[in-house]
Amino acid sequence: MRELNLDDLLELADEEDKLLNKKLKISKIIYETMKERNLSMKKVADQIEGIGSANISRIVHGENYKINALLKVLELLDLELEVVSKKVEK
Repeated sequence: MRELNLDDLLELADEEDKLLNKKLKISKIIYETMKERNLSMKKVADQIEGIGSANISRIVHGENYKINALLKVLELLDLELEVVSKKVEK
């Protein structure tokens, strides 16, 4: 296995930052929607079978969570996750 140099480490850190920013954007939309509807994390968790308040907290704070939990929360809040290609058509 090759040793990572400083440039490699900086590139990895930059990629991690990009992923975190995307997760935080999702978290912010979920949090704002919950706030608009006066829904606490407990209220959301109580309405979704198999999802506890700790799972909702992880989603709202951009921590690691399971995609199934995210999709259930989005469904409850009438939100949708859309995946699109990053490639731009010419």
